[in-house]
Amino acid sequence: MTEKQVTSEVKEFTQEEVNNLVEKALANQSVQTLINNSLNYYPSIKAKITNLRALITKSLGGEFTKGTTPVQVLQLVMEELKTVITFTIENSEFKALSHFHGNSNVIEVSQAVGESLFSITTININEGNFEYEWHSNPLYDVNELSNSSEIKANEVELKWSACSTCTTVCDTIQNLGCGIASTLACMMACAPIGTLACPIICAAVFILLCTGDNKILCGPGCKSLGYCK
Repeated sequence: MTEKQVTSEVKEFTQEEVNNLVEKALANQSVQTLINNSLNYYPSIKAKITNLRALITKSLGGEFTKGTTPVQVLQLVMEELKTVITFTIENSEFKALSHFHGNSNVIEVSQAVGESLFSITTININEGNFEYEWHSNPLYDVNELSNSSEIKANEVELKWSACSTCTTVCDTIQNLGCGIASTLACMMACAPIGTLACPIICAAVFILLCTGDNKILCGPGCKSLGYCK
């Protein structure tokens, strides 16, 4: 019996496409709210900053298809603010999430809607585990989200290959379940990994696991996507 090859429509943007999406993100009120929230922890930086784009040290963008709907994803890394923002556009709807590493043992995940800021979860790195502390908010069902599992910090490699990234996020999403929003799932799955490629790989994995009738094992699934040999 021939194994069915499952593919996902995922493409990484060119630098010009990324730059255009960065401009769109920085003009978005939700993204500005997240950046200003991080700036509040660094008053000396806030006092001198005149151009938000100058805060961005790395950016990566791509597009995947959820069903027939194209979804654009942009990740903005702001090393000076210890912040990573993930910005998505789906059906002209904008979503913006950030994770903030103000403390090396704590990651704060927040989502902004316009000028309103909502704390989603606190990820505590405690004795080798990533533990999620969920916060009540109007955007997600906390009971549904609280079914997440711990990720062993001592299993996190210093250098992540595309294959190890794929299998790790796949395992995380399987444990979280597909009821969670894809953007939040990928933020959580990628938080302990930290590589720029992770959100794009995660988008492909989420489609493979959570759309259509595909029931896969993470190893064969990552192989079918081309991330593992």
